[in-house]
Amino acid sequence: MGNLTHKAEYNNFRRIKKYKKDQIIISAKRVGRYIKGSSRDSGQSIIKHEWIKVETDEGDTYVIHHEGYGKDIKTVSPSVLRGEGYEEQPIKVRKYITIGEAEKIGGKGRGYFGNKTCIGMANRIQECLEGF
Repeated sequence: MGNLTHKAEYNNFRRIKKYKKDQIIISAKRVGRYIKGSSRDSGQSIIKHEWIKVETDEGDTYVIHHEGYGKDIKTVSPSVLRGEGYEEQPIKVRKYITIGEAEKIGGKGRGYFGNKTCIGMANRIQECLEGF
């Protein structure tokens, strides 16, 4: 009889998962890819788009990125990283922050050029995670 009571109590107190913005970043990578056709003269891609790919204390993986001119910073599923040609650089996480804090540090609400593009956003988030 004791086991049934224990199981019922457990079901009443299941752990509730944190909201995405409240999850703590425990590991990260800087991800980049050159945009195809970004230079008509040389045939080489010279413009790069960059993201921060994170894993959280809840075991979830997300990508923090700036969506471009006229848009803002957003944290989304890593499914946005479709295709080939991505370069990943590990980030040594020394300072644990939430996704919401990372978006704010990256410049959420400042606009594309106010953030110095997606690269400026990635620079600020990486510097914070590394403890600089």
